Amino acid sequence: MKTNIKYIFSVLFLLLFVVTSCTEDNYSFGNLTAPNNIVINAVIVGKDATHPDGDGSGKVIFSITGDNILGASIDYDDTNALDPVILSNVNSATYTYINKTDPKISGVYKYRVTVVASGVGGTSTNATKDISVYLN
Repeated sequence: MKTNIKYIFSVLFLLLFVVTSCTEDNYSFGNLTAPNNIVINAVIVGKDATHPDGDGSGKVIFSITGDNILGASIDYDDTNALDPVILSNVNSATYTYINKTDPKISGVYKYRVTVVASGVGGTSTNATKDISVYLN
């Protein structure tokens, strides 16, 4: 009798386990909206009416704004290689440009800054901005 009760409970438990574990899980990302309205703000340190390209320090403060941005990376374009830097959650960074060709020659140098803003589900949007920086 004890064996029959154990057998019946075992069968009922197994049946209950099979019935409850056969549910299908549905996952979704929601809307996969890529980041948009990306704006690269570049504040050149020392920029004023008499020094439109900065004070010669080469320091530039970048901030990235836009809609649906979860993260961003930036390429400062101070070399020919694409070397993006991942920005923190605040999407801002300070970078100092230097004259790598000949540090003894001061002048205005042009750079093309590229930002890749990442969104939900791996979507991304690129934005570029050309800046001129005076290097002393």
